[in-house]
Amino acid sequence: TALVLTLGACGGSDDSSDDSSTDAASGSTDAGSISKADFIEQADAICEAGDDATDELPDPTTEEVAIDLIVSDIVPSIRGQISDIRDLGFPEGDEELLDGILTDAEDLLDQIEADPAAFLTADSPFADTNAALTEYGITECADA
Repeated sequence: TALVLTLGACGGSDDSSDDSSTDAASGSTDAGSISKADFIEQADAICEAGDDATDELPDPTTEEVAIDLIVSDIVPSIRGQISDIRDLGFPEGDEELLDGILTDAEDLLDQIEADPAAFLTADSPFADTNAALTEYGITECADA
C-alpha cells in the first residue's frame, strides 16, 4: 500500500530564476519592480519546475520512507520555491498579501518539520494557501 503525500503547495525548488531585482548591497528585493502578470508567470514557472522535480521522487512504500521524503526532499524543495518566489519581488500594492500567503506556507512547513507523520493523510495542509494562490492567479504552485 502506497502512502499518500499531499504537501503540494509547490513541488520542488528551481534555482534557475535569476530575474529578480535584488539590491546586492542590502540583499533586499526591490518591491513593486515586477508587474503582476510577470510575477504570476515567473512564480508559475518556479513551481512547475518544482512539481517536475517532485514527480521524480519515488513513491513511498512505508511511513518511514514517506517521512524521510517529506523531511529530506519535499519540505526543503517547497522552502526553495518560496525563497525563489520572494526573490522575484512583489507587484506594487500586493506586497502584504503575497508576504502573508508565503509566510503562512512557511509556518505550515515548520509544523510539518516538527511532526511530519501528522501530515501523512489524504487532506492537504496547504488547502488555504493553495486557494489564496489560485485566487491571486498563481495556478502551478497551488497544483496539489
